Amino acid sequence: RIFKSDVLTILNLHRVQQYDGSSYSPLEPSIFSELLSYLKRNFTLTTFDNLDEITAEKSFSKPLLIISFDDGYRDFIEVAVPLLFAHKIKVNQNIVPECVESGLPPFNVLVQDFIGKCTEKELKGLNFTGFELQENLNNRSLLGLKVSNFLKNKSHADQTVLKDAFMSYISPMEEFKASPMMTLDNIKEIGDLHELGVHSYSHASMEHESDEYFKKDLVSCQNWFLEKIEK
Repeated sequence: RIFKSDVLTILNLHRVQQYDGSSYSPLEPSIFSELLSYLKRNFTLTTFDNLDEITAEKSFSKPLLIISFDDGYRDFIEVAVPLLFAHKIKVNQNIVPECVESGLPPFNVLVQDFIGKCTEKELKGLNFTGFELQENLNNRSLLGLKVSNFLKNKSHADQTVLKDAFMSYISPMEEFKASPMMTLDNIKEIGDLHELGVHSYSHASMEHESDEYFKKDLVSCQNWFLEKIEK
């Protein structure tokens, strides 16, 4: 039905890694490998860059699909890339420049990491204005999801205020380790293997921003790629 409808399927993934304690659980590598085998059997895999060429040729007999990753986590190069190489699959990876510069995951994921890994006392001390934390303490996966949705439904300006307070709260906690991100060198290393894109400059939720913010964000992303990647 997908093939007859002439539909392009985009499968969006984030992390591929063994469970590491975060309330935002990554995809198990074995399941990812099984998924790649399934996709190869049932779809014609392509990339955004190759889409015009393959659709013009009409040389495929299975529906088109693009595998796309968001955010640029380090487990992409450590875990996903070797599996993709084994399956001979090229994918799209959308990085967040601000995360590359800071070495930290997007704010909502950073909080999910903390919720999964912190002590009960540290969790009870967490505070986000407008969110009732105490009702969700028994299920950290659910709590992490709810907090993530709460944060993503804020403007970038409001997120910045909440992030500053959160960073002040966790700064004394030296044992806490967030999900590591790819470095600039990592990104350059995979540039010839996979397709690079950008997932906004700061991981803002564009539905809560003005058109002017969107335009400035696009220019910031373009300039960052020109300066850091393509020079």
